[in-house]
Amino acid sequence: MRHSFKALLFLFVFAVISGFSDQRSTRDEDTVPPELGKEPTTILLLETPRNKVNKDMQQAFEKYYSGTVEMIPEGMLKSGQYKDTKKYRYYLETGIEFVEAKGMGSNRQPATYNYSYSLKDRQTGLSYGPSNSSDAWLSLLKRYIKRMEEVRKSNEVK
Repeated sequence: MRHSFKALLFLFVFAVISGFSDQRSTRDEDTVPPELGKEPTTILLLETPRNKVNKDMQQAFEKYYSGTVEMIPEGMLKSGQYKDTKKYRYYLETGIEFVEAKGMGSNRQPATYNYSYSLKDRQTGLSYGPSNSSDAWLSLLKRYIKRMEEVRKSNEVK
């Protein structure tokens, strides 16, 4: 009985470790579509319900990305105006999750929001960008936008 418990525990730990390494290898914060910038395209920024997030996202792209972007309501993505997946190949989707307060007294953590984002390729169906979420999403997004600009510039036809 004792040996089977150890074997099961070993298998469980191995499965957990394998799962984490596989998950990390599929997406990380530096993954950018390798084709970005090879052809002219407009990146669609999907609006969120939070106006401050939309404003900060728009400003970050204006400051750090010299390609073309357009902010649109999420429902417009499949409209006739944006159906051209060559012109509008990529869209950036921002996830917002409310995290309730935890703990009591000096261990209390206040309620907050976690943000995640994903750059989606409408032609291949692939997602790029960090797989984690954070309440410091803007600094992560700025770093990712800078990486996008590096790839776009290196692929740009001169």
